[in-house]
Amino acid sequence: MKTLILYMHLLATCVAIGIMLMQDLALAKTRGRALAADAISGLQTSARVMLLALVALWISGLGL
Repeated sequence: MKTLILYMHLLATCVAIGIMLMQDLALAKTRGRALAADAISGLQTSARVMLLALVALWISGLGL
């Protein structure tokens, strides 16, 4: 069971770091210009996924 919790923890970590890096790079490419509506929508979707990944990190961290 501990291995499953550890796997969930590592997977949530990879998802959170991956989304964060992708969105940071996307924002860096804009160089301070205004974002298009689809870019804002993408950021909001990424924020929801990041929230779920961070909740999974907390839960699995407490389980470990």
